Amino acid sequence: MFKEKLIELAQEKNLPEQKLARLLIFVDNFMFLPTKWENILKIRLARKITKIKEMTITQSNRDLAEIFYKNAFGILPQEMAEKMYAERIKEEKKAATQKLAEEKKKMAAEKKAAEEKAAERKVAEEKKATEKIIKKSVLAFHSIGLSAEDIAAKLELDLEIVKQILTKKRQ
Repeated sequence: MFKEKLIELAQEKNLPEQKLARLLIFVDNFMFLPTKWENILKIRLARKITKIKEMTITQSNRDLAEIFYKNAFGILPQEMAEKMYAERIKEEKKAATQKLAEEKKKMAAEKKAAEEKAAERKVAEEKKATEKIIKKSVLAFHSIGLSAEDIAAKLELDLEIVKQILTKKRQ
C-alpha cells in the first residue's frame, strides 16, 4: 500500500519527528483509501510508529480539524459520543421498564392462575362435600325404609342419582 510505503521510507530516511508527524497528517487527510484498507493501514501504522513520543498539535489545528469534522459529519466526536451515550441510557431504561412491565404482567398472570386454581379447588371441595351430604341423606332415608322415588321427591333429586347411590351402597 502506497501510504504504508511512504511512512516506511520516511522512517528509513530518519525523517525528524515533526516532519514525520506532518507527513502522517498529509497521508491521513489527503490520500484516501477504501474503508477496509484504511483500517488495515491504521493497525499497521500503530504497530510501526512507536518512535514519535510527542506530536505537537496547536489549538488552531484542533479548531480547524473540528470545523472539517463538523462539516463532514454534522456533529463533533464528543457531541456524537454524548448523544450515543444518552441514547444507550435511554434504551437501557426502556428495556428495564419493558422487563419490569413483563415481570409484573407475568406475576399478575401467575396470581390470577393461582386464584383460579384455588377457586376451582374450592368448588370441587364444595361439590364433594355436597355429594357426601346427599349420599348420607339418601342412605339415611333408605335405612328408615323410604323407597328411591320417595327419597328423590323429598331431597328434590333426580331418581337416577338416588338409584346410583343406592346401587353403590350394595356393592
